[in-house]
Amino acid sequence: MTTQTQTHTNTETLTSKMLEKGGVFWVADKENPSSKHNKVNEEPKKAFFLLDMVGLAAPPLPILAIPLLIAYHRSIPAWDLFFSVAYPLYLGLANRFRFDNNAKLFNSRKKQGKEYPQKPEWFEQNNEAWFMKYMLFAATLGVILPIVVQLVAPPAISQASAPHLYLLVCQIMMEHMVNNPRFHPMLQVINPIGFSAYRMATLKIWLEVAFEMLPTTELGRSSDILLTWEMLHLLLALSNVVFWTYNTFVMLLLRVLPPCLDQRKFLDADVSWDKFYELVPVVNPHTDSTKEVASKSD
Repeated sequence: MTTQTQTHTNTETLTSKMLEKGGVFWVADKENPSSKHNKVNEEPKKAFFLLDMVGLAAPPLPILAIPLLIAYHRSIPAWDLFFSVAYPLYLGLANRFRFDNNAKLFNSRKKQGKEYPQKPEWFEQNNEAWFMKYMLFAATLGVILPIVVQLVAPPAISQASAPHLYLLVCQIMMEHMVNNPRFHPMLQVINPIGFSAYRMATLKIWLEVAFEMLPTTELGRSSDILLTWEMLHLLLALSNVVFWTYNTFVMLLLRVLPPCLDQRKFLDADVSWDKFYELVPVVNPHTDSTKEVASKSD
């Protein structure tokens, strides 16, 4: 438990920062009027070259540290590690080669003199006061409590809960990276949908392992059953299964996604599918390109 003690203070600080940013769905800082997302005539702060090519912002270092620490101190399945890298890469490539780095919506907003919203555009479709409470609950159940488990629970329980926590924090980090003017709003929503769908299998494994850890001799001892780590771990796993199943199949798919299908607000890129055997999208040349708009502004 030496490592757990050493990282306790840092983890509390990082967790509080995540809550300040809105938990599972990131919301830009309302108190910072000079935020890189606020001014329409200002380019977002450049990330390093490879991320900038696909419209991604640089990941927040405090949040990036959490999955790195989890992957270092816990055994994360190889497929989970692969997905945490491959899926963000897919989103970045889709933004670049399918949605043209959101050029159409970016240029339209720039011509009209509109500011990039402080919150993701899809966020405006929801009741803000209620949604903030929803996010706070999601962050507490999915991040805060599992981090506490990592710090104080027996090693077997910490290990069992680690893969889902790793993937969820990767999702949160990616939500920071996609929230900028150069990333299409549709993909901003597809990010949590993809991560959440993949996490369904991780949640199933977590619940099965938590149930198997429960000593069979205590199933009939109601006076002691709530005092064991194994029972608390099972309740945490079960609560996460119920909540994230609802979040995936109701909140994301039925409430958040449908408004994003309105192309009058979320402009699509001009693409064609008539090349490469109609298997690969190709962005059509257009006169109102990002480079031309930038040169005119200069």
